[in-house]
Amino acid sequence: MKLVFLFLVLVLNGCTSLKKPKSYSKYYELRDTHGTFQILREVNTKHSFSQTLTNLEKNKIEESLVVDNLNFTYQLWIENIPHVNYGKWNPETKNLSLKIFKEKKQISEVNQTVQDSPLSPVCFFFSLPECLSKLNSSLFSLKLPKEFFLIVEGYPFFSQLYPSFPNKAVVKGTLFFDKYLSQEYIQLRLQIDHTHIFYVLSKQGELKAMFWPEEGVIMADEDFSYTTLERELLEGLE
Repeated sequence: MKLVFLFLVLVLNGCTSLKKPKSYSKYYELRDTHGTFQILREVNTKHSFSQTLTNLEKNKIEESLVVDNLNFTYQLWIENIPHVNYGKWNPETKNLSLKIFKEKKQISEVNQTVQDSPLSPVCFFFSLPECLSKLNSSLFSLKLPKEFFLIVEGYPFFSQLYPSFPNKAVVKGTLFFDKYLSQEYIQLRLQIDHTHIFYVLSKQGELKAMFWPEEGVIMADEDFSYTTLERELLEGLE
């Protein structure tokens, strides 16, 4: 069964660690062809972050993630079987260490060096909006297009659930300006290989909505209309 993945997870310093984060707790609603889900994202000033995804139809948590500085634990339940990733990013050695477990048994391990640069920084895929807000105080003045190395916390499960996404622990993506929605909101497009993910953000970098045409996924906070997002989703498929 294909489950919905968390789309925003790690809030990290610069792009890859926590630095004076603002405390917050916020709900999002995510829909795809498999149902309706609620995402709760929480961060506090003690460099910790947590996020859970609940299937509203089953009233059951299907994903969770906890971040403690640069260490993260990601859990996904598929047919009630736990899949767990333990990961760490070291910005000094530029090394990603990731251990992958299924039913408490380690099934794989990744140790990968990422040759980033100021022109191609490292971000965590699920927290790209937070990463962008660290690069520039206002997204409206961010220079685009811009390339990123993106660490995929849910590897290898993410590409199994969403086939249009590359099956890699680290992917290279390019972020493009798409359009202004108002004086307060901007829409950006992330291209990774042949797939495109759209983000609606405030000028301060707060995520308001996200949609992924190739996978039929739309997500928004309470301030955004799903009717508008569904129209954008269809236009993105044209």
